[in-house]
Amino acid sequence: MPTWPPAEGVEYPPLSGWHFSFYGKYGQETRFIPVTEEPPSPLTFSLEVRKDDFLGFSARPVTLSSDRSFETMFFMPAGTLYPQLCKGDSLQLTWEDGFSAEIVRKTFTNGSENGQDPVKTGDYLSHFNWRRFSSEISRLSSTEDSFYNPWHLDFRKTVRSITGKDFSLQKIKLSPTCTLETAAFNTESPLFLSPYIPENLRIIEKDEIPCYFPGENSFFIEGDRLLIINSEDSKNISETTVFMPKKMDRDSLCKNEFSVF
Repeated sequence: MPTWPPAEGVEYPPLSGWHFSFYGKYGQETRFIPVTEEPPSPLTFSLEVRKDDFLGFSARPVTLSSDRSFETMFFMPAGTLYPQLCKGDSLQLTWEDGFSAEIVRKTFTNGSENGQDPVKTGDYLSHFNWRRFSSEISRLSSTEDSFYNPWHLDFRKTVRSITGKDFSLQKIKLSPTCTLETAAFNTESPLFLSPYIPENLRIIEKDEIPCYFPGENSFFIEGDRLLIINSEDSKNISETTVFMPKKMDRDSLCKNEFSVF
């Protein structure tokens, strides 16, 4: 599992556990893995899989409120793909590869709902160049002078381009419509956190938050509050602050479809 907190110098909410999933052509399984230590110790596990299987793995952090009275899943998952993104038999889930893993999960899920043979879906996905896809996501996410969040891409178009065999790396390039100085917001805390973990170091370094498409909501967590920003450009901005739900049962919390997006 990834380490938590995921980066030094950034104050993340305490961790309650991981919403862990793995999926492939023979089905999928989801489970909640609780964390009992603080700070959490590195969590490892072992699985037996067929050597020629193509599998996706994802782990989404379930975090606690400041008073530890409720849980939420705001941050997007870390992930990996076996065997394409693994070194030997070792699985290392990364925040950058969480997007690739989610594309694979959605493709299996959508295919099953549409009556497609999951074995054929898995065989096709296993031949896609995930290493190149992953490398480009990581490169864009680590560029020092710009923001990048793949979760703002049109998910359906990305899946269709991959399954329709017309994908190109140009289709995952993305730049914010505008950036906003965090000091401009009348909030109790100057710390805003993006759902995409790699983006947060850039937010802190620049004291800015990115908005990606005109008229599209951007979400940031600030303490126990959710900041929702809608911007046409840097001069036409609306913001809404809502408190995270005080009660949410874990069964509904850990449904795969739950997301702030």
